[in-house]
Amino acid sequence: MGRAASTDLKSNIQYIKQQLGNSFDLIHRTFVIGGGREGALFSLDGMVDGARLDALFQALVALSNPPFQQPQVAADPTEQVMATIYAAGEVRTVTDLDQVVDAILQGQWALFLDGSPRAMVADLRKPPSRGVEEPSTETETRGPRDGFTEDIVTNIALVRRRIRDPRLRVDPITLGRRTKTDVVMIYIDGLAKPSLVKEVDARLRRIDADSVLESGYVEEMIQDNPRSIFGILNYTERPDKLAGNLIEGRVGIIVDNSPFVLIVPTSFWQWFQASGDYYQSYMTATAYRLTRILALIIGLIGPSLYTMLSSFHHEMIPTPLALSMAAGREGTPLPTLFEVLSMTITFEIIHEAGLRLPRAVGQTVSIVGALVIGEAAVTAGLAAPATIIVVAAAGLAAFALPFYAGSLAIRLVRIPLLILSGTLGVFGFVAGTTFLAMHAASLRSFGEPFLGPLVPLQTGELRDTLIREPWWSMRRRPGTAANGQRRRQGRSVQEPAPPGGRSS
Repeated sequence: MGRAASTDLKSNIQYIKQQLGNSFDLIHRTFVIGGGREGALFSLDGMVDGARLDALFQALVALSNPPFQQPQVAADPTEQVMATIYAAGEVRTVTDLDQVVDAILQGQWALFLDGSPRAMVADLRKPPSRGVEEPSTETETRGPRDGFTEDIVTNIALVRRRIRDPRLRVDPITLGRRTKTDVVMIYIDGLAKPSLVKEVDARLRRIDADSVLESGYVEEMIQDNPRSIFGILNYTERPDKLAGNLIEGRVGIIVDNSPFVLIVPTSFWQWFQASGDYYQSYMTATAYRLTRILALIIGLIGPSLYTMLSSFHHEMIPTPLALSMAAGREGTPLPTLFEVLSMTITFEIIHEAGLRLPRAVGQTVSIVGALVIGEAAVTAGLAAPATIIVVAAAGLAAFALPFYAGSLAIRLVRIPLLILSGTLGVFGFVAGTTFLAMHAASLRSFGEPFLGPLVPLQTGELRDTLIREPWWSMRRRPGTAANGQRRRQGRSVQEPAPPGGRSS
């Protein structure tokens, strides 16, 4: 409990100004209402809807003085104003001055009247924010084009637009001692497991930090295995993807000032699932999912396999291919390991430079830089053509994953795997891949196996993992949903058929 508001207006004004300092954007207006009673209004410039604030200020002065006859309904002047002049739904009274300061910093306005031991606080927030746009990190050829923004209220509305279920719950919490960031936990009551909801709430409330500026802060503070390189928590910029996960019994975490919403729990197989998979033919979606799995394999072990075979196990390469590779390597001064490693690092540097450069030139620099450096390396005899092909294919394959954090993990993991394969041969390659598989199998995301439902194997849960079965056959929700809420379709046969071709 902070400092209580006083009936002396000057004392309240002095405390508010003392807490907020001589801030340039602090708006402080004084006025006189009916009966000669003085008042003061506080807000922050740029955070409040100016037109509505001016209308409020004019109403306070005009509707509290003659000839307007204000009925007497409360002894407290603040309660009187709330009942007769400003009876909006988003208004409340506060007796703690520290809570008033927090409300002002959140973009609300606060009204003090002389003789009242409470302040009237109302929400007229209109902070600077961008409009709803198409997600830039999860583009799809088919599907909704709206994406989350940095405004938490807008993000909640985008979800409610898709899920009009009265059991959709939005539980708020404030994180960060200095930033006081609004965070909400969103889920469907009855679909999400009560134990999962309780665990997510407990982990959020354990966070004790000065600042929470983005959902990445929360992600690192609540995941099960914080030292793992794999992304244990999924995140999305698409409201339709979040809605689909909520209907499957998962929990979303929306952080103010961030367009990326966390989704828990997360499965490894969600790395290969794109929102567009659910808006097109299930056969097409399955084909592309298998293509993404192949891309992950190429991106992860492609350079290591090439280095291992060309350095230690030539007999495993077909003779024509081995002769071609040997001819390409003729005259190159570096061993295969250093050649592949240097080209891989160069590729990552070019990619990073393309991200940091202005968008107008970044993509051009990335493409031209890769072409020029690759061609120059081959011409100068510093790298074999096969090396450039393998490194470029592996680099591009890693970006085929819809989950960007997954592609980052693959790009980082392949470096130590490359070193092991280039120094120890097949023993290093097998040891590295075995360690990765064992590590991934040991991971959990809020109690759920990271590799589930394949490890451990649950055959009934495989309808939407490596493949996507048609909607009319996916009658049950995955194991993330609460018991008793697994069925999501009717019991009748819904497979399309010509008229009279099938009875339900």
